[in-house]
Amino acid sequence: MLSILIPTFNYNALPLAKILESQALKLGIVFELICMDDGSFSNKNRHNQHINSLSHSKFIEHKKNVGSKANRGRLANTSTCVTGLLMLFSVDLLTIQL
Repeated sequence: MLSILIPTFNYNALPLAKILESQALKLGIVFELICMDDGSFSNKNRHNQHINSLSHSKFIEHKKNVGSKANRGRLANTSTCVTGLLMLFSVDLLTIQL
């Protein structure tokens, strides 16, 4: 299993999540995708809520900012991946469609 983890703060992560979900589905990978906002209270999170409608994906919006490092730790702890890989992606990553 692959856990695709996207920490974010005040950023629309939906485009990246859609691309990563599409690529994982095309490759037939068993995956989960989790995007976590670190308490930004941003209007952009209304877009990020749509991540919940993607396959094997969820968006979590925290109410308290704990910083980048701690947010990544929260993401890793939220993952249900026990014997697989964790992949952390920067939310502003440029991706290439397969």
